[in-house]
Amino acid sequence: PVEGIEIPWEELGGVPVIGGTLAQFSVRIMDAHEVGDHTLFIAEVVEMNYDEGKPLLYYYSGYGQFHDYSHG
Repeated sequence: PVEGIEIPWEELGGVPVIGGTLAQFSVRIMDAHEVGDHTLFIAEVVEMNYDEGKPLLYYYSGYGQFHDYSHG
């Protein structure tokens, strides 16, 4: 918890998730691997919710946008 910040918790698959997001996943951790100074978790998706909207993209220390480059 962060003082002064209200987080809209919801429940999905019996676990708490942050409400109001574009995607929520409830997963079962299958394996974990130490990769450098990170831990890579391999998980099975048990349940998910998603909504339409523009996702937040953070890549290479900056924010970006997804673009549709479909041909047709």
